[in-house]
Amino acid sequence: MNIRARRGAFVSALLLGALVAPQAALGMTPPGGGGGGGGTGDLYADLLVVLRAEDGTPVLKDYTVTVEDVTTIEYCVQPISYTEIPEVGGTVPEVTVNEVDGRTVWLVPLVGEDIPEPTAEEEEVGACDVQPDFAAYASEVELERLNFIRTSDAVIQKKIDAVEARLLAATDITLDGAGRITTDGVPIDASPEHAAMYKTLLETGTLPGLEVHDEVTAGPPAYIEPLDAWMLAGASTGAAAGKYVPLSIDAVLYYNRIIPFPAVGWEAPEGWTVNFNQSADPDPDDGVAVPDEKFVDYSTFRYTRSEYFKGSATWLHVPSLTWHVDRILDVVDYTNLTALPDEAVDTTELTGVLGYAQWVDDVRSTIAYFHENEVIEGFYFDVIGEDTTAQQELDLLEPSAVTQVGGVDRIDTAILLSQERFADDMAGAVVLARSDDFADALAAVPLTKGVDAPLLLTKVLLDPRVADEIDRVLPVGGTVFLVGGELSLAPSVEAALVGKGYIVERLAGTDRYETAIAVAEKIGAPQNILVASGLNFPDALSSGPAAAWGHGVVVLTADDRMPNVTASYLATQPEAFKYAVGGQAAAAAPALTPIVGLDRYETARLVAEEFFEFPMGVGISNGLYFPDALSGGADAAAQDWPLLLTKFDSLPLQTRAFIETHPSVIRVDVYGGPGVISNDVIVSIWDALAR
Repeated sequence: MNIRARRGAFVSALLLGALVAPQAALGMTPPGGGGGGGGTGDLYADLLVVLRAEDGTPVLKDYTVTVEDVTTIEYCVQPISYTEIPEVGGTVPEVTVNEVDGRTVWLVPLVGEDIPEPTAEEEEVGACDVQPDFAAYASEVELERLNFIRTSDAVIQKKIDAVEARLLAATDITLDGAGRITTDGVPIDASPEHAAMYKTLLETGTLPGLEVHDEVTAGPPAYIEPLDAWMLAGASTGAAAGKYVPLSIDAVLYYNRIIPFPAVGWEAPEGWTVNFNQSADPDPDDGVAVPDEKFVDYSTFRYTRSEYFKGSATWLHVPSLTWHVDRILDVVDYTNLTALPDEAVDTTELTGVLGYAQWVDDVRSTIAYFHENEVIEGFYFDVIGEDTTAQQELDLLEPSAVTQVGGVDRIDTAILLSQERFADDMAGAVVLARSDDFADALAAVPLTKGVDAPLLLTKVLLDPRVADEIDRVLPVGGTVFLVGGELSLAPSVEAALVGKGYIVERLAGTDRYETAIAVAEKIGAPQNILVASGLNFPDALSSGPAAAWGHGVVVLTADDRMPNVTASYLATQPEAFKYAVGGQAAAAAPALTPIVGLDRYETARLVAEEFFEFPMGVGISNGLYFPDALSGGADAAAQDWPLLLTKFDSLPLQTRAFIETHPSVIRVDVYGGPGVISNDVIVSIWDALAR
């Protein structure tokens, strides 16, 4: 059954009052029958919003019920409403405070001790049923996507196996701005995987695959700065949930039930401590025991929103096309789960299950904000626990900044771009290509984006300057991708790097076309494929950053002829969007969507128009000179910018027009020194930014 159908069946069961949660997670019905909310099944069976004690356990009510001269004690959960319930038929609903969150609530009247005799047309009711006049005020908890956890154990295991494989394969494990685990900078985002991660974290205090990474504490309990295992579990709940329906304390506690947790026979592994609570007995002297369902004890949990979401976001106000830097606390629409004033929640330490539920829902709210903004080039959101507000504001202080990067030669320019972008030991990998031949490197830019790497250049033998930069930017054990065969990058290059303790992976074929396919296959299944000529460089240069932004790849034609290897690759990717960039590629692949200008400068602009709607900046390279454009393309891709082309001594009208017609562009990086791009071009770029 798919998730949508499963949820429909779930809701139907609730409406019929016959939903029974897994018996391993429930206390049995007390003597005398009765049930929570629906009047059938177990006391805690219906997933309703109920009155809760400070520790999150349902507050029980007791009734002395006499039916056919037999008197029993009924324990019932108490449904509540956060909106006022009016008097109906002389019954005035009681107003109280829900201890778990301090909010004022109205108790939904139950049938109680005066159970009416049913007529032939009526269903039998019990003491714990809601009075018919007030049935509309008993609210079902909306679990939405969290219902995936109801799937089979085999499916959950398959999902956690996929997570383990991803963690084991990762070079680096960190967190993103919402607290989601990221592998090599890419967050785990799929709801099913996060559902499986939550279940695993709750049961074991860790995740399989973390144990091979020194940058995290695998545990149990696991710790990924600044989140411990409890917070990691909460982040997975928020990530698994639908993004636009607020979660609640009730949802968090019911989610534990449907896992179920604790399962029969579960024992915490060494190092992982989980305690449990039970509902308090409303009348210990009546001889009736409360059900023994266990509720996770969150009493040691502490959460202050401003300590975790402490940074800022750089975001684009689309109506005015102006960039802003604002505190995360001011731009994300967080839901307040407490009785505190909204302005006080950010800086107040919340404890126990209230703090945990607020953390879970804050993750959900943050991811929803991501989904609304991350499609905009230049959007930035501080990593959880970090604050780069000052740097973000500094980046916007000079909204017409033009930066020219050029070294003494093409190798030096690539090194300068790497030094500008990466601190010591902070690259995810290094991509190395030939400096004096463009053929193999044309497809490499999307790879640099995917593995968070600089694109460095060398001749056939390893340039000592490049060797030094690899040592600086890449920790021992990191991966260096050699793009091209042994005629492009000599075997001694590979031997030298292996000798230094790096993992070396050569991506190569018998020619430039096969090499491009090898790079594409390393990147993985693409959403977009940009096809450009491999016998000339301009169209492929502008394609690289666009493919990187569009989760795609660049593959090559032999001018207007389609190589067999490229044709075969395209046939294996039926779901990808495919573009032919430039007139030669369009002639080789007439069935693809053409992006063709009158010259290389217009084609580059058209590529930018197709893929970049609101870029914060652009990169510009000499369209007649490829080396600086290779490493510059990787730098532009890292910033989610397009790469435009210029002549040495004049800025083409098409390049200028893109800058002038995109007010979101406030920065321009120029790749190549004055010997490659003249000062006259720099002046023209400043004029274009002035608009």
